[in-house]
Amino acid sequence: MPTRPTKISSIPPICGKNPQILILGTMPGEESLKEEKYYCSANNIFWKMIAAIFNDGKDFANYEEKTACLIRNHIALWDVYESCSRSGSSDKNMADTVPNDIAKFLKEHPTIQRIVTNGRKAHSALTKQRICALIAPSTSNANTHQSFEQKVAGWRIVLSEK
Repeated sequence: MPTRPTKISSIPPICGKNPQILILGTMPGEESLKEEKYYCSANNIFWKMIAAIFNDGKDFANYEEKTACLIRNHIALWDVYESCSRSGSSDKNMADTVPNDIAKFLKEHPTIQRIVTNGRKAHSALTKQRICALIAPSTSNANTHQSFEQKVAGWRIVLSEK
């Protein structure tokens, strides 16, 4: 029997000094919300992809290493939605969405030169706020259309475009 949707709220952004790139997902999954850490699900390849691009493919020892890698590479990480109602972790189960104030975040971080969305769902939600972004391949296990290598190649392109 499906669980009833519950109201959930996102977690604070990861952001160091002078970020140049802002990566936006939609809303953290259940595991991530419970741990208050982005991309905790073993089924999501986000951190593996970041390791492939910025850490010579070496796994990170812990969450602190993961976030330090983003900050060292001038990348901020957040979500398009501040809250929603959802059962489970799937984006397709989201309702009653409330957006984060991305425009305010950008004003507070004027060094951001590029916005990248983790997949089309986040991109679609962001365009409703009239903010332009590049679309990277979704790192979700629901994205079965591309291999890991293809996803990494797509991310390399959007993270390095000038």
